[in-house]
Amino acid sequence: IIPFEGQELRFGKEQQERFRHICSRATRTIALEPAYKPWAYTQRNDYLARHAAALICYYTGESGGTQYTVRQAAKLGLKIINIGRADQQAGCNQSDFEWLF
Repeated sequence: IIPFEGQELRFGKEQQERFRHICSRATRTIALEPAYKPWAYTQRNDYLARHAAALICYYTGESGGTQYTVRQAAKLGLKIINIGRADQQAGCNQSDFEWLF
């Protein structure tokens, strides 16, 4: 789920390549807006929470989009697995996610 078309154009060249690589491995991508809107990231986070069976996140306790999404997921009663906290990793290792990189 991409908040808006062209989001990657705000990234550096290396991050753009990484973004495009990840998208190329996806079965499908959905852009929620045709261009940037101030609410685009919040809209994306809400969409993710509403359409998820569970939330896997890397949350360190800082305020921001991840905190918002964790709170939305909790309100919806989703199982939350936080790989940012050792006590919540449930057997997940970084190597489990290396295909993203």
